[in-house]
Amino acid sequence: MTRGKLVVVEGIDGAGKSDLVHGLAERLPQLGIEVERVGRILMPELMFLWNRLVSADAITQRMAATLAAADLIAGGNRRIEPALAAGRWVLVNSYVYTHRIRFGMRGVPKEELDALFSEFIQPDIIFHLRIPLAHALARIQPRGHLDMWSTGLDAQSPSIGTAWRQRRTVPLVEREAAFLSWQAQAQARFPAMLPPELTVNLPGEESTDSLVEAALAALELPSHG
Repeated sequence: MTRGKLVVVEGIDGAGKSDLVHGLAERLPQLGIEVERVGRILMPELMFLWNRLVSADAITQRMAATLAAADLIAGGNRRIEPALAAGRWVLVNSYVYTHRIRFGMRGVPKEELDALFSEFIQPDIIFHLRIPLAHALARIQPRGHLDMWSTGLDAQSPSIGTAWRQRRTVPLVEREAAFLSWQAQAQARFPAMLPPELTVNLPGEESTDSLVEAALAALELPSHG
């Protein structure tokens, strides 16, 4: 059996990653390719633990990075590797590169991130969606996702738990400004983080249909089934 492909979609919040993954998940089966979609969290039990620790104000950024690495490694072994071995194409919305950028911006030292994220299944291709920040804000705001994570306000708080308890007290205009500043820093880091030999850059402000067509072309697949 031919091994499947690991297709990763990266970019800032609001770049259109979910839409592209959804579009590919609809189109690839029409071309005879069985797919499996996974999000940033591979193991729900670790997300449950993270939420419990946040609620108890008992987790630091370093601890959160450790949980993210455990999720990536253990979840990869549980979900991604078996799917690839069975010949399915795995579509991932955010991968190790997003984790490294976000925790690096939150003060976790590079050497610790190197150690934590040294083992992961290598992708076959990475689609990096770049987008004007105003477009990203306009896309994410109606979904109610201007939280502490997307704005980076948790990085400025004494603890993650404190930040999340206070998230609804931060005025919307302050969250919008923080989002634009934080995502600008993140977007600037992606080019240096992503392996150029695997990365295809796409304009995130384009329509989903256009992005899917461009992705299929990069995958050397026909655009119509």
